[in-house]
Amino acid sequence: CLYFCECRYRPPLLWGASGHIQTAYNVLVGHVFVPSPVGDRQSLSTPDGSTVTYDLYQPQHPTASSLFFLLCPGIGNCSETFYIRSFVHYLLSNGHNVAVLNHVGTLTDVPVTGNRLFTYGGTGDLAAVFEDLLSRHPSSQWVLVGFSLGANIGVRFIGERVHWRSHFLCAVSVCQGYDPNQAIGIFPSTSNLSKLYSHHITSKQLSLMRRHRSQLLGETPLVNLRNPAGRNSKITHRGHDCNGFALDVTKIAGPSNEALLWRAKSIHELDEYYTRRVLGFESVRDLWQWMSCVELMETVTDFPLLLVNACDDPIVPEEVHSIPIHYTVQVL
Repeated sequence: CLYFCECRYRPPLLWGASGHIQTAYNVLVGHVFVPSPVGDRQSLSTPDGSTVTYDLYQPQHPTASSLFFLLCPGIGNCSETFYIRSFVHYLLSNGHNVAVLNHVGTLTDVPVTGNRLFTYGGTGDLAAVFEDLLSRHPSSQWVLVGFSLGANIGVRFIGERVHWRSHFLCAVSVCQGYDPNQAIGIFPSTSNLSKLYSHHITSKQLSLMRRHRSQLLGETPLVNLRNPAGRNSKITHRGHDCNGFALDVTKIAGPSNEALLWRAKSIHELDEYYTRRVLGFESVRDLWQWMSCVELMETVTDFPLLLVNACDDPIVPEEVHSIPIHYTVQVL
């Protein structure tokens, strides 16, 4: 049974008066007592030379159902990120098994072995992880939970891989923007605080790139990416593989001016000077259109999909909420 329910949560007035205050509160107070669940790290090698890892957690006291939760974190995040650790701890305390995808390049102790980091819309790494999990636990039932960027990847994953939907009870998308051309296009122009968030996200991405500069921008030539995803490469969208790279390797070119890249102050500038070029897109708009999960989401009409957004989200503008509402109405 599919239905639409719009629930209004009223946060406490003291620290919940706005999304900005809630964010600041979490930074100052929410990280003080963070659990540290211990998982078993698994490592996979993809055909493009990249190393993809995930952490697998098992509860001390499994429940009768023993569900498996597969988590896809937000931009630049991994199993060591505070909110992921807290959520993993909560799931384990309720007797569930958990697996967390670590986005390529985010773990300080795992080197980047290929010529790429994670991409905003690429599902290949998540697919590789789930394929490995499925070989280990073929009869288990799964719940897919994605946060922000990870939610976009998760919905694209469900939309692309119809044959794997039967293994999932449902999927949950938490605080994603659905269409970057609409969400990011509105986001930096709404207020000075929004520009600050954009600059912070961009700085985090550039920090990851500096850490792995020799692999991403060094003398090592890009590997042949005509078939970078192996068995998953048949999942394509407008001539690009499931992690975003152009299937035609001749379209891939490095940034025209590396100095401009390091001076990027916004997501648009970072994608203009780096991302869209190495992924083989003619423009940032084309890149963002490819990253969007909207077209794939509209094909998911027979699968339980929960879409969660906050009206006072400081990053995702409320204007994009028409997208999930329209989708839900269409499904009904």
